Amino acid sequence: MHFGGLLDDPKSDVYNKLNPSMIPNSRLVNSFASFNELLEKGKIQFPLILKPDIGLKGLGVYQVTNIDDVKDYFSNIVEQNILVQEFVNYEKEFSLLFYHMPDSSEYAISSVVEKKYPSFIANGVDTIRKHLESDDNPFLNRKTAKVHLADQLDYIPAKGKVINFHKIGNYSQGSKFFALNEVPKDLENRARKYFENMTGVHFFRVDFKAPSIHDFAMKDCKILEINGVKSEPLHIYDPSIKWSQKIADIRRHWKIIHRIVKLNKRRGMKFPRFRDAVKHFLRLKRLVK
Repeated sequence: MHFGGLLDDPKSDVYNKLNPSMIPNSRLVNSFASFNELLEKGKIQFPLILKPDIGLKGLGVYQVTNIDDVKDYFSNIVEQNILVQEFVNYEKEFSLLFYHMPDSSEYAISSVVEKKYPSFIANGVDTIRKHLESDDNPFLNRKTAKVHLADQLDYIPAKGKVINFHKIGNYSQGSKFFALNEVPKDLENRARKYFENMTGVHFFRVDFKAPSIHDFAMKDCKILEINGVKSEPLHIYDPSIKWSQKIADIRRHWKIIHRIVKLNKRRGMKFPRFRDAVKHFLRLKRLVK
């Protein structure tokens, strides 16, 4: 993983290390024309997720349901490679942070969260459009919500019904993260077996959709992406966790990363030059504007 996944690592690179059956149908394009070519050849079909191949924090991630959405998307981004991914319509999305030490049998899952999509409880009076306009979630991406609910905006749902505004599990688009304290006992071992062939990658976060956390690495699990060393332990965004615990958990993860770096250095791995790091940082900054 380029720079350990710290800077401008392409999301698509890691897909080559995964079981294809657990990845949504994904293609790379660099323009509206190349997207349209795939569409005309029947290699992709709506609904789809578009996102920068190099990005962070969920910036530039959108659901599209028609060609006009796609035209609008490409007219508002910096020229770059875009990952086109089939929309996975599972109700639940999760993230787990996994690490294993180089030349060691030590491995662990250090953070597991369920991502709750932005939603509302219908009052039986207002339309979905009205609920969307009045929602007070400061991060809610209303543009994405309108795409996801395009044919339902003027519908009045029954009182008490819970409706998701969209199904993109990014904090920057209004989703919220909640730590999972009860996880399957074999989850760590399942993760170790699944990722044992990912040589050279020792610290990463897996974002996936599945009917439940018990389905990880099973046939009903779809891995959306894997992020490297810039990954955060997402449970720190759970509002029930105390501030002091959040700081302690961040510090603990930094120590894990430091241990991995020291072990890799002993194994002869070379550090990148500082000027190269600056170059790639500036590239990342340009792409995520």
